Formats: sequence, C-alpha cells, structure tokens
Amino acid sequence: MAAGGPSWDEVLAECEATADEAERLLRSRGSLDLEAFASRSAFDLWQLSLPPLPAELTDRARAVHSRQQRIQAELIEAMTGVHQQIVMSSSTSDDRPAAQFLDLSA
Repeated sequence: MAAGGPSWDEVLAECEATADEAERLLRSRGSLDLEAFASRSAFDLWQLSLPPLPAELTDRARAVHSRQQRIQAELIEAMTGVHQQIVMSSSTSDDRPAAQFLDLSA
C-alpha cells in the first residue's frame, strides 16, 4: 500500500480478489473461511481518501463493477434457493404425524 493509503490499482486488485473469493464460494457451495473472507470484506472503500479515478483505469473499474453486480445476483439466487430448501425441509419435519392416504384408484 502507498504511504497515504492504497492506490486505485491496489483498490481494484482488492475488489477483484474479493470477487474471486465470492465466485469460489458460489462454485464450491462449500465451507467458507470466515476469517479470510472477513478480512477481505473489512476493506471499506468509503473510508478511503482516493483521488479521482485515473482515465486508464476506467475500463478496469467498470469491468470490476459489472462483475460485482453479476456475483451479487448469483449470491441472491443462491440464498433464495437455500431459503426455499430450508422451508421445504421444515415443512417435512418428522415432528408432525405422517399423513395416511388410501389409494382408491385401483
């Protein structure tokens, strides 16, 4: 990091690394290293005193932003799926007596 804080190049690299981590999480649907993710997520762009974005980084910044939006949509979709699975599994819990049906179609 630069003496007065991170540069735009470092900020974009951090955003790209966070996106990589989120994509790995989506692909694996596995466990998450909470400490590693929290340290990455603790990077607060709003607390930085950055100069205006240099023109040569505009395309990279737009690409990062588009990628973040796509990942956000995928995360929302995945969380919705998990929520639906939780609802389905709770509605079929063994706590309730099983319904009994008699097949009269034969």
